[in-house]
Amino acid sequence: MPDVAHLFVKLRRANKAAKVESSSGDEPLTHEMVGRGLNPKQGSLRVTDTYIVAGGVNAKCLLRATRNSLMEVAEFVHAESEEAGLYDEQWSITISPKHISRGNEKGFKVTIHYSACPKASSMRRDPHVPVALDRAKGVPGLMTILQYDQDR
Repeated sequence: MPDVAHLFVKLRRANKAAKVESSSGDEPLTHEMVGRGLNPKQGSLRVTDTYIVAGGVNAKCLLRATRNSLMEVAEFVHAESEEAGLYDEQWSITISPKHISRGNEKGFKVTIHYSACPKASSMRRDPHVPVALDRAKGVPGLMTILQYDQDR
């Protein structure tokens, strides 16, 4: 009987330690259609979003939401121009199991770090899509966002 209890403790620790991590890569990326920034001296924008979700994690959806919040800042910074955009983008996402009190649903804490440089676009429009979106790993299931916090 003690062996069974020991097995349950090991399984619980293994489940708690399971994380899903993904990123855009080691170097910042820029969409080809955006091109380079017009003002290289301008600093980068950084944001860290934390989501508590239930059911599953749609990482691509959460990355789009985080990037959209950076686009709003870029549009504010370049209010005089018709179009704003982002270049030298880089993101990382960490998904950790989190206990929630919603029946038998799985809970997750999702932390997204996103950085990019704002630019005033010339003739090219920003695609409004995170770079390297195909690298985002999620958790299957219907995602329900329970809590959202943003740290700039």
